[in-house]
Amino acid sequence: MIIFFHPDAKLCTPEDVDSLISAEFPDEETQPELFELVKSVMVHTPCGNQHNNPDSACIVDDKCSKNFPKPFQDQTIVNTDSYARLC
Repeated sequence: MIIFFHPDAKLCTPEDVDSLISAEFPDEETQPELFELVKSVMVHTPCGNQHNNPDSACIVDDKCSKNFPKPFQDQTIVNTDSYARLC
């Protein structure tokens, strides 16, 4: 989901971003249907030759056009343009 804020309401700090955005899987035990739905449509699956999946839709010129895999980032970082850094 993409949400655009009025310039006066931009998320300017990591704490602002973290207060509104969460990237956690639903609990597999208590919400198995939601867990499977999120896993199947919201997660970028391994792609490319190294994962025996060279025909993934994201592959352009033999590499992932979405720049996956991305390194784990345990802290939110906000760029000077108020966008959260995605690595």
